[in-house]
Amino acid sequence: MRRTRVFCPSLRGRRDPALRREFGLQRLAGSTRAQIMRMVGMEGVFVAVTGVVLGSIASIGIVVPVSLKRLDSVVPAGSPLIYAATAGPAVLLTLSATLLPAWRATRGQPAESAVAIE
Repeated sequence: MRRTRVFCPSLRGRRDPALRREFGLQRLAGSTRAQIMRMVGMEGVFVAVTGVVLGSIASIGIVVPVSLKRLDSVVPAGSPLIYAATAGPAVLLTLSATLLPAWRATRGQPAESAVAIE
């Protein structure tokens, strides 16, 4: 946990100028801020869906054997809301982790952002 707290801010500090420069160049090439945000949003949705699908597949390896042992059924006991309560926040966190930095990076003028020092 400590490594994550130390690593993430330093990674973000290195990524923000590059992100700002990339989006500035895209805006100078004719993209609007809305188009950039839509592109980043679609990338975020792709990452979130991929994560939920792969996480679901990985959890099947644990849930099915336990369910077979305890319930003699492949389908685990419990409400589907448990799955939604796990997958929903994962999707929200992924989208906020992609859209908020993109929103901050596209706030400035495109010409200033394009010449940002990395």
